[in-house]
Amino acid sequence: NKLLTITGPGANSLTVSGGNLIRIFRVGGAGNLTVSGLTLANGKGGDVGGAIVSDGTLTMNNCAVVNSSAGSGWGGGGVYQAGGIGFFRDCTFSGNTAAVGGGLHVINSSSTILGSTISGNTATTSGGAVKFETIGGGASKSLTVTSSTIAGNNSGGTGGILVEAAAGISALLNIRNTIVSANQNANLAKN
Repeated sequence: NKLLTITGPGANSLTVSGGNLIRIFRVGGAGNLTVSGLTLANGKGGDVGGAIVSDGTLTMNNCAVVNSSAGSGWGGGGVYQAGGIGFFRDCTFSGNTAAVGGGLHVINSSSTILGSTISGNTATTSGGAVKFETIGGGASKSLTVTSSTIAGNNSGGTGGILVEAAAGISALLNIRNTIVSANQNANLAKN
């Protein structure tokens, strides 16, 4: 619930690991976390969010989120962004697993993915790469994906990006200059 900036020397030079035992970061609703230049690996959430759970403002630059997992039946193998704002620039999400949103689960949040690669993630139910949704009681939100690659993700349902909107609440997906391909079952889906 504070303002915190963590600057690493580069994703290839520094790894912070959860040891397949614990989640790495938790950002509260009043929190503002900026992480750059490091790899987050082997995070394990007891529920949502293998590497990071954020209810606040999360900014990630030049980072990798790899081989992390949400708890059984939960979302956001790599990152779970619920509310607040998420900004992911020049990041890689790979090898993460969850029931929904293998790489990221973005819920009731307006977030941006820029110049990033989301590949090789798995969701047992849906949204192998990303699940973006709005639920009751929230305002309309948007997810913008620009100059990125979302490919080779796997899912028991949709393998790419799954968008779900609650009745009367918009979930607007904006995709520009982005490759979305070779995702198992479907590249894009909306419920």
